[in-house]
Amino acid sequence: FQQLPVKFSTETRSILENAGIIEPSVRDSLGRLLPIVSKHPLFHQTRHIPPTVRTHDMNISPVVGKLFAATKSMLNVQVLGQTRGLFQYLCKYLAKVDMNNLVVVSTNKYKAGGFATKHELLHNTKVASSKIIEAKEIDAKRNKLHPRGRLISICEMFQKILSDPEVYTNMKFVQIPTVPYEFRATIVLSEEAVTRRDHEVFGKERLLADQDPRSVAVRKRFKLPVWRMHREAEILVLRSVVGCNLHVDKVTQFSLRPPELRFIFNNIGQYFRWCSCSQVRLSYKQMVKALNRDILKSQWIDAFGCSVRVRFNALKEIVKYFDTTLEIEEDNEHADELRSMVKFFRSIYTLLRRKKELCEVFVSSEQERYDLLLSHFVVDMYGEDSSLLLPIPVFSSVRPTTCHYFAWHMLLSFGCFETELDIRMCSSIRNAFMYCKLIGTKTDNESLEKYLNQLVRRYFNDEVAYSPYSQRIKDKVIIEAYGVLRSII
Repeated sequence: FQQLPVKFSTETRSILENAGIIEPSVRDSLGRLLPIVSKHPLFHQTRHIPPTVRTHDMNISPVVGKLFAATKSMLNVQVLGQTRGLFQYLCKYLAKVDMNNLVVVSTNKYKAGGFATKHELLHNTKVASSKIIEAKEIDAKRNKLHPRGRLISICEMFQKILSDPEVYTNMKFVQIPTVPYEFRATIVLSEEAVTRRDHEVFGKERLLADQDPRSVAVRKRFKLPVWRMHREAEILVLRSVVGCNLHVDKVTQFSLRPPELRFIFNNIGQYFRWCSCSQVRLSYKQMVKALNRDILKSQWIDAFGCSVRVRFNALKEIVKYFDTTLEIEEDNEHADELRSMVKFFRSIYTLLRRKKELCEVFVSSEQERYDLLLSHFVVDMYGEDSSLLLPIPVFSSVRPTTCHYFAWHMLLSFGCFETELDIRMCSSIRNAFMYCKLIGTKTDNESLEKYLNQLVRRYFNDEVAYSPYSQRIKDKVIIEAYGVLRSII
């Protein structure tokens, strides 16, 4: 493996040093900066150089022996262990099409009304430098304005006809738009779909405009505790969503999550990674059967009337989150509810682990409790949720060049909040960052610098390190983000 150079500007290195991401810069005897020293994998980029025979005359690419023998061709196979800083190259490799066989259409001078095609070979247009050279050569030709196409093989023809995907993967992704609400891409629903959604949420017998949604009415019927009721902000969001003809986005769906999960899952990425939401809305009678005053027997129903359950494969990650990250402060007004939910999740994890992983045989009472947990709270990994990998939340790609977009993106993707409306009700952006627990309440210079470095470190580790940017763009993004966050704090 050959080590690849990682070059950042002096300003960026200073920002990363203050954030504790890299070690302090060191210069040699001539005053030149030595290479960056850091434990972060982004700064340890390597490229594998395959074994070759230098004296051999045959020009052959590295291949997998079995595939080479079976197909009698040099298939380009890459096995990736870690991507580290090569995201941009890999995204290009997967998404771009190599225009190797260019076809130019011209009129046939020997046949009236006929056409003639001419084939041209282009060399590796996935590489930017090679693509630029080929484009210059095409612009210099007389037929540069003629219709052009690409010659494809029979294999690719069948792929297009059968609508087979370009990329196969066992990974699942959840797209979460973190731009302001008015700029989110959505789907316009038909009048029939809007009416059907209104009937499913409020009921066909709706008479008054301010009538309670079904989920609220059922909770009031059972006289559930206040912390298990939907807040006014949630009901207001629900009314605005049902009253329009737009599809519900993930941020709004998160704002209307079950009240039982409101405080324990208050980060949008964690919620969609760990929880599975049913697409079927329950009727009033079904909600009466699903909800119960006993929290151990009551299902989790969101404001839309959809059942929410946790993924079995996420339980271990959730318990680890409780042990390492979750802090329940004594002055928190919801401390008792948080502790009860943490205890409930631990009991679920213990019981299901005994059955699924340790294969214990339960007595009848334990078996009944296991069946209840599996049907009410957990998506079975061997049934509905057969994938062993948890979904990966993918947020909007927002550059710090648009300050208000970037600030909102940081609040939604990294913050902890109850509803998006609560963020909008904050008097300033800085207060919004405080509400979302991204910064503290202290205002002395030392604390402000600490908050800034923590935000920069989190932004780098969770977003910049995984974004398909080149090193030059990463350098620019870090400087821009630092400036925006500093002005906010």
